[in-house]
Amino acid sequence: MKNNAVRIKNGLSVFLQLKILSFCFLFVFSTSCNKDEIGPDRINKTSIKSAYTNTNYPIEIFLPENFSPDNIYETVYCLDGESLFDNNSNSCKVLDANKEMSQKYRKQEVIFVSIGGYKQRLRDYTLPTIPATSGEGGAENFANFLEFELIPMIEQGYPVDTTAKSRVILGHSMGGSFAAFMFAQHPEVFSNYLVLSPAFWYGDGVALKCEERNRDQNYSRNSIVFVGCGEYEDGIAILAEEFYLRLINYYPNCITEFKKLKNESHGSSLYHNVRFGMELFFKTDK
Repeated sequence: MKNNAVRIKNGLSVFLQLKILSFCFLFVFSTSCNKDEIGPDRINKTSIKSAYTNTNYPIEIFLPENFSPDNIYETVYCLDGESLFDNNSNSCKVLDANKEMSQKYRKQEVIFVSIGGYKQRLRDYTLPTIPATSGEGGAENFANFLEFELIPMIEQGYPVDTTAKSRVILGHSMGGSFAAFMFAQHPEVFSNYLVLSPAFWYGDGVALKCEERNRDQNYSRNSIVFVGCGEYEDGIAILAEEFYLRLINYYPNCITEFKKLKNESHGSSLYHNVRFGMELFFKTDK
């Protein structure tokens, strides 16, 4: 573990020198998607005011192509939804991955729940630090919003499986570190995690410290965890791999996979890793 600690320190040092990249989220690249639009019957838009964060979150529910209220669906809760689904082209990338994996593994497509509120992400996705930073560290309140407000709303309004094994959380950058926080601190909410380009550098690795603090009680976790990044992400890639190594060393019952994509950066790796993460979820028997 001494070598791991050195790797964390080095990763933080490298990435903090590139701090200007910390808020980079989306890089728009070409797509083979031929759809000009996603039918309005497949997107339900609503909002929910949280008592925990005092914030009104825009929510979009993306239904499968052949949605039927008679079926029971699994759900993927997507952080930074306003960016992940920022236009028809990017929405197609996510929904096409859903359809592709459904057909490849002969399983039913999932429902995607896009969570907006991008302006509050630095508050909502981060843990408190010492010394405290103003306007940050609200991850616990946001976790309560997910567990006690948003998820019940979705599960009361749509025909979805209400067990944790059917729920996926997808997060990128700050959202990726929040997904790892949910794995460590709130294992009863989700059983499946897509941890993409996680910003573990934040707060001197506070999310990784949370994992270490809760490791013994989470030893028997039976989860699916995909960790992905791009090779050009410097410190982010180092710490993403560190998190993956912890998973395979300390959580023997978890099914894990790690992708560090060649010639890809913080933004350009995103949709490729969404696809790889969705494939791990679909191909794994739960």
